[in-house]
Amino acid sequence: KHRGSSKRMALQITENWIRERVGLKHDVLEDVRSLSLPGTFHEKISGLARSLRGFTRLKNLDLSRNAISSLEGLEHLTALETLNLYYNNIPDLKALFQLRHNAKLKELDLRLNPVTQNHHDYRLFCVHMLPSLRRLDDRPVRDGERRAALMHFTTDQAAALHEHKENRPSRYQHADKGAAVAVPRKQLVSSLGSRPTALDDDDCALINLISRSNGDVHRARGVTGSRVTRPAVEISESPQDSDELLTEVRKVQKIEVMASLYCRTLGLVVCLSVCLSVCPFICLFVCLSIHLSVCLSV
Repeated sequence: KHRGSSKRMALQITENWIRERVGLKHDVLEDVRSLSLPGTFHEKISGLARSLRGFTRLKNLDLSRNAISSLEGLEHLTALETLNLYYNNIPDLKALFQLRHNAKLKELDLRLNPVTQNHHDYRLFCVHMLPSLRRLDDRPVRDGERRAALMHFTTDQAAALHEHKENRPSRYQHADKGAAVAVPRKQLVSSLGSRPTALDDDDCALINLISRSNGDVHRARGVTGSRVTRPAVEISESPQDSDELLTEVRKVQKIEVMASLYCRTLGLVVCLSVCLSVCPFICLFVCLSIHLSVCLSV
């Protein structure tokens, strides 16, 4: 059970609830690029249901400090790049497997979720499942982890993941009996043990520290997890609005060009009339003709 949660705090949110919470009056939900719905002491989201169905172009989603135990409702967010699930109630790898639909995820935060304590290989699981992942739990994903993930989650183990069965046994060839025996995936991964590496734990910790501090190891570490404490939304311009704006800009530019041409032509006619003593009525006729042509072209 999520710490501090109760029935009166748990919320099954809806689209209307999200609109009211962040003060969203924009009609086209596809224009929303970033959405922050952090939990509070009195209210915590327990389920998403179909509340995010209209946010199809969402790129950044913050659901930190809630009581979410199931990730159903995120599968249609195929453009999602950043997902913050810090301090929720994700229980196991089966729940995490729902994120396989979010193949563009680059940053994921699962800290203070039960899955990080219950499954020691959850990090390799996420790296294997999400090929675009660059940062997990405030730590960069290194090439060594990608290689380890490929070694741990291959062949029958990967097939078992795709069948979405948490305790499906893998087929493992026993050396003595020469027969295939069923071995749970977690037991198989544990039996592999740690492999030789040029880096020890202290080296990895130092690399992570340098990455978090951008090279300045003496700088105090800032607050991690989620700095967002209030609901927020970020909306980008829709393609239709951008096209209309571009049309207006081009129209203004055309007017400026024609006005400049008109002034130059008028000046030329005046100079000719003075220098060549041309009849003023002819000059007036030429000027009116130019003015009419400019108006019609605009």
